[in-house]
Amino acid sequence: MEANSPPLKIYFIPSVGPSHIVSLFELCRLFASRGVHVTLLTTPSSAGFLRKPLLRAEAAGIRIHVHSLKFPSQEVGLPEGVENVVGVDDTDVATKVFRGMGLLRHQMEQFMEQNPPDCIVADLFYPWASDLANRLGIPRLFFDGSGSFPTCLLESVRRPGSPHRFASSKSDPFVLAGLPHPITVTLSRLPDYALTTNEITYMMDSFRDSELNCYGRIVNSFAELEEEYIEHYEKTTGKAVWHVGPTTLLNRSSEDKAERNLKAVVSEDEILSWLNSKQPNSVLYVCFGSGAYFTDEQLFEIASAMESSGHKFIWVVHNKGRTENETEEDRQKWMPREFEERMRREDRGMIIRGWAPQTLILDHAAIGAFMTHCGWNSLMEGICAGVPMITWPLHSEQFFNEKLLAQVHGIGVEVGADDWVLNIYVEYATKNLVKRDRIERAVRKLMDGGDEAMDIRRRVRELTEKAKAAIGEGGSSQRKLTALIEDLQRLKSMRTKGGIDDAKEGEFKREK
Repeated sequence: MEANSPPLKIYFIPSVGPSHIVSLFELCRLFASRGVHVTLLTTPSSAGFLRKPLLRAEAAGIRIHVHSLKFPSQEVGLPEGVENVVGVDDTDVATKVFRGMGLLRHQMEQFMEQNPPDCIVADLFYPWASDLANRLGIPRLFFDGSGSFPTCLLESVRRPGSPHRFASSKSDPFVLAGLPHPITVTLSRLPDYALTTNEITYMMDSFRDSELNCYGRIVNSFAELEEEYIEHYEKTTGKAVWHVGPTTLLNRSSEDKAERNLKAVVSEDEILSWLNSKQPNSVLYVCFGSGAYFTDEQLFEIASAMESSGHKFIWVVHNKGRTENETEEDRQKWMPREFEERMRREDRGMIIRGWAPQTLILDHAAIGAFMTHCGWNSLMEGICAGVPMITWPLHSEQFFNEKLLAQVHGIGVEVGADDWVLNIYVEYATKNLVKRDRIERAVRKLMDGGDEAMDIRRRVRELTEKAKAAIGEGGSSQRKLTALIEDLQRLKSMRTKGGIDDAKEGEFKREK
């Protein structure tokens, strides 16, 4: 960076999902800590979702500017204040929120044209951001909240000669083509939009076109986790990847760990007090993210499996209300009679309705395994905590993420979920119910001990150490972040000295 040059100015544009908002905010904090002038473009409600972490970052000397956008509530038929899908469990409301997000384009473009940044980091749901960046002569970094591994797998499925096109049934396993590892999947575990052409297919195609038209991809990951797939992505797309994570390891205070618990029913103190009374590796943590709405029948199978396994647990259930609003008749629809009372009396289990302080829980020594939907944030948090995982993917890229855990690194045990689902805002009605015996078998495989469980624990601890090294002094992620900032500064200097055309030409001369 040239002496006395003004700091880089980067605008970050998050999507409206809670995991996307939190992930992109963590990147904001990372860049701002390096002296970059960071502005987050978002609506008042989403800014409120981040109020405490914003204040805490500022107290630590990390300044993140927020540019407020007026959400078009009236235009899309939503009440004032409903501007993201935090806590939304209704398909119609979610659809209107996403429609409103699309209508923010004019406000964003107008602001950026009047106050041009040096770079845009935009979520995949803003495909127009690449065109805007190219028009302004600045780089756009693509962010989708996942890693290089699932992106490479999806790209393999998109190929005209993909083996899935010749599968004889939905349950027949086949190996995806052209990847660094022999990844085995079935048709039932592939996204619907990759199998048949529908509206989602066209939307995903627009995201992909935007990605191929951008400067590169920024990922909350570390090279040692998916190095072959970073190289594969760069080779097949011609686009660079900057892995700068895992960001969850950069914010490890108790306040940061608890911050995701924004709508807690059970306090952090109560959870920690319960965990402190348990032996190391003796508690199973069960959480499927904010977008999992299981049927009562499936919840009943989970409860039955946990009880019969004999192991202690913390179970986060998002689609059930507070205890005081729930009758015994309601409870018996999704759990055995007096299950909750029995688990509490025997000091065996804790059920949390709503949000939970996930990183705070995972980092506790009492946690011995994590049953997860395999969302990328949860995957990273499990690895960073050194906790082996029981994998139960539901939608999005989660079935691909499962393969990274179970097949590539051997740190996950598949529960056997078979059905990819599109609509995450209604109850997850599986075509093939995951029965209690399969759930119990996966739990016992990790929690009962034995040589195989010990090997899995050893492998995940090794990855944890590699993750810590990646963000440490001289680590792979730290080096990548430094290289990216220097690269962006170089492009800024080229624009200043030679104009937009020279800067655009410079895009193709970056150093990886």
